[in-house]
Amino acid sequence: MSAQHVSTGRSVLSRRLLLQGLGLGFTTLAVNGITSGVNAQTMQSGAPLKVPLPGEAPLKVRTDRQLGTIVIFGSSTAAGCGTSMWKHDPTAENGWDSPPSSWAGRFRAALAGRATVINRSIGGTNTADSLKRFDTDVVPHAPNFVILATGWANQVGKTPKERAQSYINDALTLVRKVRAIGAVPIVICDSPLSVGDNAARVAQFEVGRAMDANGILRWSFCGTAATDTFGFMPGLTPDNYHGNDVAHEAYFDAVDIGMLDMAVQTSSRRPVSADKCGAWTISETSPTRPAVRIAPFYRPRSFTAILTFKPAVPAADMVHEDKIVTAFNYVEGGEEKPLRLVAGDRYRVLAEGSDRVLMESDLPATDGVPHQHALVYNHLRDELRWYMDGKMIDAVSGLRGGERLVAFTAGGADGIGQAPVGSVISGLLFYRTAHLSAEISRIYSGDVGRGSLSADVVDGALSGGVAINTVTTRLDLAVSGVAAAQSPSKNCAPAVALNPEAAKITTIRSAR
Repeated sequence: MSAQHVSTGRSVLSRRLLLQGLGLGFTTLAVNGITSGVNAQTMQSGAPLKVPLPGEAPLKVRTDRQLGTIVIFGSSTAAGCGTSMWKHDPTAENGWDSPPSSWAGRFRAALAGRATVINRSIGGTNTADSLKRFDTDVVPHAPNFVILATGWANQVGKTPKERAQSYINDALTLVRKVRAIGAVPIVICDSPLSVGDNAARVAQFEVGRAMDANGILRWSFCGTAATDTFGFMPGLTPDNYHGNDVAHEAYFDAVDIGMLDMAVQTSSRRPVSADKCGAWTISETSPTRPAVRIAPFYRPRSFTAILTFKPAVPAADMVHEDKIVTAFNYVEGGEEKPLRLVAGDRYRVLAEGSDRVLMESDLPATDGVPHQHALVYNHLRDELRWYMDGKMIDAVSGLRGGERLVAFTAGGADGIGQAPVGSVISGLLFYRTAHLSAEISRIYSGDVGRGSLSADVVDGALSGGVAINTVTTRLDLAVSGVAAAQSPSKNCAPAVALNPEAAKITTIRSAR
């Protein structure tokens, strides 16, 4: 596999869902050689999911839970416009179905047998239209979940700020309406758009931040199919407004079915720090096993993995031998292969199964100074980006071949090399979408968008001062490790009620 450089430049279930008793079935899985029972249609690669920590308690993972009725309530992109199989908006005559090649069609197929998916999306509509037709188009279906997927292009407002604020106000009202009928809302408020200026496209991210501030679940489509200026990647749109089949496949890859499995509510957007949210000191007991391993049961193709690493001081041994800070494992030909971020005399990213250097930083890894690292892989670009402290260090392409991500490890890798004993890992974040540069910069500044988090380890129920065995922050996700953990503060990231004041926009920031 060759690589080439490219230019750098918890809320509970809704009351009604509980009352209906929707078959909360559990499948008990052994830790070694886990097979989740999720088929390829639901984004599982088909290979066993391994969490190689013998002697730990079995995981209980909800993989067969019935989800009830899901209404997709949006505009043209949600209706499938732009795909090769789109002919018209969903209708009662076709069972409110979606074009099979659209993200909504793939979503319906993935949940076949587990949920009834109804698409009530209408092209050319905006959030004001959604409010007008909510009682007639959503309420009669008695949904358990409502996916609010109104697009950005038709939003009313003279300026990007006005458009974003009107979207936020209407979206918060729609969320209240969804909750009032006992359903769980999920918002999709950003997707690529190749029309208008940069400020107009960036404004939709202010909507996402407002949803985060109000504890609302959301999915993000921009990272999977957009450029750094939030337009479509080349070849992904027939009209600059809508994605084609390839774009919709990428959108679907960003859909976090685990949010439905858990019916969780995202916590408040708040800066994350190790002293409040927990950190992991890398142990001497098992230097060839990771301090923390995050293994998604719904395996993504694109992802963003973030952590802060503070080297041990003194760190003289790092000068003579690279120590593994983090790795991500992917399946290729039925075999797990890792790419590794290591700390030696400086930080490097190494290719799988070798010491071939893909990327290298100029900063020393032995100064005891903490740095935030972000590894971002975009499947469509076939590009791996490496950021330190919010700035891109380098990027490589030509890594294609990995089918799906199996695991992201922090503080070492399974059986490969040595971990940096005594160093500290903190601020773990994992997203099943490839964040763009502006988003990485904002996360580094403390503006952590939790809406699309696939896992937020700092919110997990980790036991302070004891060895981690196996914990789950989300039942669709295994988190395990062998390091000692500091106890996270209960106030790290509390869930919040709807707060219109938190959703007021002061400025619209352009992409950097």
